[in-house]
Amino acid sequence: MALSPMMQHYYEIKEKYKDCIIFYRLGDFYEMFFDDAIEMSKALDLTLTGRDCGLNERAPMCGIPFKAVDIYIAKALEKGYKIAICEQLTEPKAGVMVERDVIRVITPGTIMESSILDEHKNNFIASVFAGKNAFAISWCDITTGEFYVTELEGEISVDKINDIITMISPAEIICNKDALLLEKQLLLLEHKSLPKFTAYYDTCFAVSKAEETLRNQFSIVSLKAFDLENRPNCICASGALVSYLLETQKRSLSHINGIKVVSYSNYMHIDYVSRKNLELTANARDGGKYGTLLWYLDRTSTSMGARLLRKFVDEPLQKQEEIELRQNGVEELYKNLIKREAIREQLEKINDLERLCGRVSYNSLTPKDCNAICDSLAILPKIKELLQTTNSKVIKAIEKNIDEHSEVTKLLSSAIVENAPTNTKDGGFIKAGYSAELDELKSASTEGKNWILNLQKQEQEETGIKNLKIGYNRIFGYYIEVLNSQRELVPFRYQRKQTLANCERYVTSELVEIEQKILGSEEKALKLEQQLFVELREKLLGYVAQIKNSANYVAYLDALVSLATVAVKNNLTKPKIVSSDQELVITDGRHPIVEAISKDGFVPNDTLLDKKDNRTMIITGPNMAGKSTYMRQVAIITLMAHIGSFVPAKSAQIPITDRIFTRIGATDDLAYGQSTFMVEMTEVANILRNATPNSLILLDEIGRGTSTFDGLSIAWAVMEYISQHLVSKTLFSTHYHELTELEGVLKGVKNYRINVKEFNGSIIFLRKIVRGGANKSFGIEVASLAGLPKDVISRAKEILNNLEKADVNKQSNIIAEEGAQTNALPNKNEREVINILNETKIEQITPFEAMSLLNDLKQKLNG
Repeated sequence: MALSPMMQHYYEIKEKYKDCIIFYRLGDFYEMFFDDAIEMSKALDLTLTGRDCGLNERAPMCGIPFKAVDIYIAKALEKGYKIAICEQLTEPKAGVMVERDVIRVITPGTIMESSILDEHKNNFIASVFAGKNAFAISWCDITTGEFYVTELEGEISVDKINDIITMISPAEIICNKDALLLEKQLLLLEHKSLPKFTAYYDTCFAVSKAEETLRNQFSIVSLKAFDLENRPNCICASGALVSYLLETQKRSLSHINGIKVVSYSNYMHIDYVSRKNLELTANARDGGKYGTLLWYLDRTSTSMGARLLRKFVDEPLQKQEEIELRQNGVEELYKNLIKREAIREQLEKINDLERLCGRVSYNSLTPKDCNAICDSLAILPKIKELLQTTNSKVIKAIEKNIDEHSEVTKLLSSAIVENAPTNTKDGGFIKAGYSAELDELKSASTEGKNWILNLQKQEQEETGIKNLKIGYNRIFGYYIEVLNSQRELVPFRYQRKQTLANCERYVTSELVEIEQKILGSEEKALKLEQQLFVELREKLLGYVAQIKNSANYVAYLDALVSLATVAVKNNLTKPKIVSSDQELVITDGRHPIVEAISKDGFVPNDTLLDKKDNRTMIITGPNMAGKSTYMRQVAIITLMAHIGSFVPAKSAQIPITDRIFTRIGATDDLAYGQSTFMVEMTEVANILRNATPNSLILLDEIGRGTSTFDGLSIAWAVMEYISQHLVSKTLFSTHYHELTELEGVLKGVKNYRINVKEFNGSIIFLRKIVRGGANKSFGIEVASLAGLPKDVISRAKEILNNLEKADVNKQSNIIAEEGAQTNALPNKNEREVINILNETKIEQITPFEAMSLLNDLKQKLNG
């Protein structure tokens, strides 16, 4: 037996899109068949049924309502599926199979549905090209038309590629075949789920094909205008990405009308681990926004501004003049309350023009979208007026680049009714007066309906049937309805149309004639209205580039207003930006997020890091005292300054910093076969490989994942390497009090501690950073605060007292001190240790050799 014609067509579609789930449109449902149905019934929790398909057995089938498709698309994409939407292209007719074809393929990086997207976050798709001794990465958001590319040449580390992909945070990644090897390396390095690399045709990555694709997309003869002429790797990555988008979306993407070459030397580098530790855009608890730096800074009024502010946080600036330009814009808005609030009030009325422009080009524009564009553009003249009197260069540039778009506003306001519908299916969205022909057709339809009312009244009088009424439905058209109780009054000229339980429905020749006129004019009016909307969209296409440009500057203004609003609300200060060789000086610095969330206030602290005498701070003190918070505070203040924000401090001088590294906290990464200690050492290795004299390094409790001697030795060696080779500004917290001996031994190392007050056998955390090292860890006191049973605390104190008496806990001072006296005579091992100590010239060995010797002696004593 053969498949039925429809199922044969489905099979042919499935053969073309084997890697996709086919959503096959049947009336008001999207259906899935065979293996797709079985798989989706489980993945989307759908009821699995069957359908006759021409074979002996019914085809497995499941379906979803057309109106609820976005919900199921989101679920399927989240589970890693690609979806091919196979739509009906013709109206159903008796005896003729409906034409259907795939109109688009939806992947995680090509979502256009606003109900699925996060309006405050870009949805990027990336393309990775691995060439000879070079990598290029291109990325695009098809909802906004943003398109970027960057290139890495020469000595390329996986760390660097990882940093860029992390910064982009793409929803989907395509690549050439050679780049697939990179995925495995990144997975070993990463501690989050990267999108799976999908190999795309190498022919599309070929430079000649890619260049042709880009020239066609941008309608240009040379790529010189986009600084791509001598960048073959960039051309390969970006050209292949455009090919992929055109293949999957099957339509023009004219809003992608340019590309920007990005140089990451212009931005501060922050790797994935540091982003996670500092909680820049996702918190450590559940990955949400609450409690992050972005949450703290985001007081934007528009979706466009929110996305740009996220980009500010993801890409801190490196050039002093660019930072100061942004700072000065924030400062002017900070100082002018009336202007700032007036601008905010207008910004709140502006819709997402960037994504609305995307819908114009994508041919998914609705009449309601036209209302949104028109209403938003109508606000721009008011914003321009508010920006007229300004001293800031950046705000002057914003005012100059925002166009009033009076032509577009006039066009849309004259064409589309207010409160327009969300689709064009039923008409009623073109405003009266826009088209004389449409007005005539609508008038004919209205007159026809008036004829119907008059006919109803006339029939009631002629027949004497008082409750006679004329109705309409889409199946039977217009009809005269008479209750069964009055059927005997029906005249012979009535023709029975339909019998119901309590009434009969009839038609007359006059009613049929009027119906033809009404329905004919309504059908013509609907087709004309839909055609007028297509023409209107074509007109809008010519304005998309200008509207996008204005939208970009509106977003920038919104981000600046947000930073100014946060500065006022939280008593922030404009930092002084200085060159990289200058001191980092923070007076009364505060951790912005902890301060915002805490109900108990926040104790401010000072920080001084220079290139000479105070380059490295070794910070000691008990757990819970605030060491990690203080370290993060310094990093976040530094980062905030680099995005042009004011900072939480009484005053601050921040030097240009090329990278921020953090190694704070660690957990097992069992999915990749890494223990806690291995994770820690991998992160430290990354820092030591990539830090420079202009970097800021935060190291918290290095070496705690292994034995005491191993850990102390590693921490000591790491400190020496940073001090002698990297000479980076460093904050180094530790429980190894022995490391405090490095002050005076290593240049630029200074000891600091978190001040603690002992009172009646307990401790009070003063949260203040002071000079000098801590001489006690207060571990048992912290355990008591944590709620350990009193018996455990008492026993711990007893054990600690015994250990201290035996000098077991005094690892670094055991050689320098006279030693603990015991009543027993030394045994053989002890005598051997004594002889070694007598022969050792302490002044001639390094601290590291002393630690190694001490470890050997300890092993001898333990037998």
